[in-house]
Amino acid sequence: MGLELAIYDLSPSVEGFTKEHNPNTKFSRNICSILDVAPSEIDIAKFKDGERDPNIRDSVRGKKIFAFQSYIEPIGERKYELELFLDAVGPGGGNKEGVVVVFPYCFGSRGERRTRPRQAAPTLVFAKSLGAFKGDTLLTGGVHADSIALVYNARDVYVEPLEFETVVANYIIRNYKDNKHVALMSPDDGGLKRVRRIEKVIKNPDVREMEGVTLDVITRSAEKIRVKGDEIDSLNLLGSVEGYDVIIVDDVADTLSTLYTAAKNCKDGGAKSIKALMYHATLGDGYETNMKKLFDEGLIDELILGNTVPIKDFAKNHPKVKVLPFEPLFAEAIKRIYENRSMSELYNYAGVIKIYNKARLLFKRDPKYVKIESINLPTLNS
Repeated sequence: MGLELAIYDLSPSVEGFTKEHNPNTKFSRNICSILDVAPSEIDIAKFKDGERDPNIRDSVRGKKIFAFQSYIEPIGERKYELELFLDAVGPGGGNKEGVVVVFPYCFGSRGERRTRPRQAAPTLVFAKSLGAFKGDTLLTGGVHADSIALVYNARDVYVEPLEFETVVANYIIRNYKDNKHVALMSPDDGGLKRVRRIEKVIKNPDVREMEGVTLDVITRSAEKIRVKGDEIDSLNLLGSVEGYDVIIVDDVADTLSTLYTAAKNCKDGGAKSIKALMYHATLGDGYETNMKKLFDEGLIDELILGNTVPIKDFAKNHPKVKVLPFEPLFAEAIKRIYENRSMSELYNYAGVIKIYNKARLLFKRDPKYVKIESINLPTLNS
């Protein structure tokens, strides 16, 4: 008998939704649909005193387990539930094949280093936890900093960090095919490496030939000065965007205050149009106010949010918010880890687009999704 693939999602249920329609587990259910496997059954009981008790319905022996945990408040509860699960399938369940922990958005990723005395390093806290509970691999994507993998590696947890820049490049190619005046902007210098990777994909000769594009892009950044944590004192645009169609790219959409300031500066700087694209929609307190201001003041035309975190209702229901789907990328990564195959195809344009073209039915089911495919191949409706 061969090794069996088992996909568990530990994300909490939402009142009023059945298990099959729980918005918190939609990401993993889509992945199961792409892979044509049934989600493995798990219930996490919550006692009145707050204690948790994961109930895993089936045997875990002889299975390669992929355990999803979504970034949903309270974060401490999610961490504890994951630790209980890892303990249950290890010594308690007799699983010998190892567990791949899947964080679509990497918990603690904005705290990979200490910048002041007596400061915690959340990335290290999660790395210690996964290492102690024998999570042998962490599958995640769009990480805040490349050094995060090293923190986990030091705790004997191998990290497979998927890159989202190729998917973003496809969106830009589809929407700005022959545009000569496109500016990719990072709202801070820390994200400049991210937009330059996107630029590199778009300017790759093989990609340009494959898609038949004459699109030209430049990169811009800004100097961001913080008061503290998530409060910004000022953001100064570095380089002109006058007459350009601007795409602001950032990894985390929290309160959207950085995006608001960046978009206002671009508008004041003479940008022809402005869109924003953000990988992880964590959407903290106050995001609704800033999102409303962004659209009401005409600062951005469209906001595209990655779906690594369940998107909150106000954003999900806004007509100018679209969703960038990452399920096909994660599904292919899971398949290749399970089959012990090379991951190299997930890091080149042709390979990624082939993966997305296989998952066309996913896009047909949800009109909010931004389509990712080769512009030279038939459309979804053909």
